[in-house]
Amino acid sequence: MTLHTQKASLKITLFYSILLILVFGQPLRADTPSKPLILLDKDEIFNPAPYCSTLLDETGTREVGDLREGDFSHEEKTLLNYGLTRSALWLDLSLSNRTVEENWVLDFDIHKFLCVEIYEEKEEGLFERVHYYRYDIPFKTRVIQQARLALPLTILPGSDAHYRIRVTSQNGLIFPLKISSEEQYREKSYRLNILWTFLYTLSTIIILYNLLIWSSIREWNYLLFVIYATVNLLYLSALNGLGSQYLWPGLDGPRTTMFSPFFGGITLAMGISLTRTFLNKPLITRGQNIYLNILTALSLLLTLSSLVLQDFMTIFRLGNIAGTIILLSIMAFGITYSFKGNKPAMLFLLSYLVIILGQLGYSLRAISEGDGAFWLLGINQFTPPIQTLLLSLALSYRITFIRKEKEEAQEAALKAEITLAETLEKKVNERTAELEEANRKLTELSSRDGLTGLYNRRYFDEQLIREWKRHQRTGQALSLILCDIDFFKKYNDTAGHLAGDDCLRQVAKIIGDSARRANDVPARYGGEEFAIILPQTDKEEAWEIGENMQNTTRIQPKPHPAFDNKNLTLSFGISTLVPRLDDSPQLLIQKADEALYRSKNSGRDRITRAD
Repeated sequence: MTLHTQKASLKITLFYSILLILVFGQPLRADTPSKPLILLDKDEIFNPAPYCSTLLDETGTREVGDLREGDFSHEEKTLLNYGLTRSALWLDLSLSNRTVEENWVLDFDIHKFLCVEIYEEKEEGLFERVHYYRYDIPFKTRVIQQARLALPLTILPGSDAHYRIRVTSQNGLIFPLKISSEEQYREKSYRLNILWTFLYTLSTIIILYNLLIWSSIREWNYLLFVIYATVNLLYLSALNGLGSQYLWPGLDGPRTTMFSPFFGGITLAMGISLTRTFLNKPLITRGQNIYLNILTALSLLLTLSSLVLQDFMTIFRLGNIAGTIILLSIMAFGITYSFKGNKPAMLFLLSYLVIILGQLGYSLRAISEGDGAFWLLGINQFTPPIQTLLLSLALSYRITFIRKEKEEAQEAALKAEITLAETLEKKVNERTAELEEANRKLTELSSRDGLTGLYNRRYFDEQLIREWKRHQRTGQALSLILCDIDFFKKYNDTAGHLAGDDCLRQVAKIIGDSARRANDVPARYGGEEFAIILPQTDKEEAWEIGENMQNTTRIQPKPHPAFDNKNLTLSFGISTLVPRLDDSPQLLIQKADEALYRSKNSGRDRITRAD
């Protein structure tokens, strides 16, 4: 080898070494003790991983009392990643609190099947266990009830704390540790819950939308998509811990680990069915169909294993293998048929690329080395809503594409169907409009008095309560006028019930005509009593309306059959209040009734205002 070649080789080696350090950030391993993490600001979120010394206990039998300072080694990492292993990981972490906050949270920042024990040094060399957590305990028994695993730490202001933490996992020792104040943790959880609410709401809307389409056109592909998206959402809930928090919070033991592979296997099987749909079954060869059947069986085997096997580590390894094979196979099918000019397959490949990235990232993150696996850790946590949206659009395009081909082949028949559909839609719209009008009239009739046409007592009570509450908020005056026909019983007994009914209708017209505004409520209060609710009306305006009704009665006199030379008269009671929060609408009625009573006792045919 020439000198020039050696120099070139050295430069290339140096270049790639620098590149690896920049990408993965892996400094040399050192057995020197780690520095303490200084908590300077209670509003900051700290990453304790670079400050942790670690010990990988491959036998998983070592106790905290057996550990010595020299057993630990320090290697600065932003993410603790030891892949799929049954070993126990010991962390040695020192914290120095320089804030006024004493309540802190150690956040594992992800839902994992972890077992965690936290020991705090109470005396030199003597550690006492302060927390013990297992993934298979019921969610409602957790110290901090959040989907992500988090445990509280108490560090007095100005003091130091030394912890040793033992961690084991059923699906890989990979987790991003975070330390924050209790207040900051709650704020972070609140923001994350808002994000999850948005993503789950988006997915649910898409699922319901496609379910509605299926119920309308009975295209089974939409139902297949609805099942796939629903199961995929349940799979996501099992992965991120929201399932344990909301769907099965009371379960404990091995049952808590079965949901992730169970729903994961069904999701993969449904994904294969969607692949058949998008690639168009008649175009699939016999060999390809056999291969897809094998992949479906592999998916169902994963589902079955979650119900039979108790060793979740084995299930997880099987799931990684099955998921990677199936997802890469689906991508290969999509690419193959895309090159053949299958447009739905092209869109399917585009939409399924998000699924591939999310699921493949989750499968590979456990075998990735160092901090380069950080982005793989939670990449599939947010892809299901996105993939659901893209897949829904791709499915819609596929249906549109197929319909377009049918339109080109059977244009005349489809025009006839469109015309028929438009006619049917028009009839449905007309019928709907008729029903809505009938319902409106029925609602109107149910609120009206059959004899007088005014609002009935039930509607009056409802509106009085509604206006009372509204005026409580606005602080405006609310008035009520009660009206009673003087000597109506004698009128009825003398002239007969038919004449009495006619009299009630004439008085009701006077009451109804006095309602000046749309929100005034003239009503028959009961028998010969009438009422009118006057929103946003003070006592002077209410008095004027009462006088107008009385004057109308006098201008249009109606003889009283029970008396000679005497016309029909009305007595009024008016009350006006600005509703207070501790008052009730009955107070307004009571005052108006008392005023009406005084009108009656003072000779009738008069208006009395409540004090």
